[in-house]
Amino acid sequence: MRVTGPKFLLETLSAGKTYFWRVDAVRGSVVTKGAVRRFTTESRTARNEAYAWPIRMSGSVRALYPEASALGNWNYTDGIIIDAMYQLASRTGREDDFRYVRQYLDHFVSPDGKLDPKAYPFTLFSLDRIRPASTLLWMHERTGKKDT
Repeated sequence: MRVTGPKFLLETLSAGKTYFWRVDAVRGSVVTKGAVRRFTTESRTARNEAYAWPIRMSGSVRALYPEASALGNWNYTDGIIIDAMYQLASRTGREDDFRYVRQYLDHFVSPDGKLDPKAYPFTLFSLDRIRPASTLLWMHERTGKKDT
């Protein structure tokens, strides 16, 4: 492939595969071939390396909002964040993320299992506002507790 300017194509790398590249200098009609470079991906990536970016993002959320109750409200945006943290914890076994998710949910759900009506006014009938509920169900499945 001939590229006339700076370009970077991000692709998904496969485990245990060798990748090659070369950069040629082109000045008019003169082509100076560059050295062939290569690297081989590991055959199996360590779990924390495979999830390095999501782990950093989760750490950023927890650094910005050390108390999960300060993350936000019972709404779509915060529900997506808390869902992502739960999914990350499920894949990596990171207990600190599970604890954070549980603290967020416990802020809105009383010990008897009722959702705080201030968190979600039921008269709204808003699907966007109910987004954290799926994480609540997954946490219940994980813990077996009715209060998350």
